[in-house]
Amino acid sequence: MPVNPISINTTIGTGNISSANSAKAGEVDFKDLLSESMDKLNSIIQDSNAAGEALATGSIDDIHSAMIAAEKADLALQFTIQIRNKIIDAYNEIMHMQI
Repeated sequence: MPVNPISINTTIGTGNISSANSAKAGEVDFKDLLSESMDKLNSIIQDSNAAGEALATGSIDDIHSAMIAAEKADLALQFTIQIRNKIIDAYNEIMHMQI
């Protein structure tokens, strides 16, 4: 899965809030990116749960696809947790900066 670059537009001290919040073509809003990523994670976890339930009820016999779906969900969740930890670390580092 390719990684899309994120462009962050920040303006400090201009006093013009509307121009700072307007997104230019090609820029991705961090909130939208985070929301989209969480939706994808939720979808992966739901697919894993459905595969596990189908395996438990006997509707599918392919244990391999159920295990792959479970591992994919586990890896996606671990990756999301690591990103959350990095964001919290960055926030804490910014909060400890002296101005």
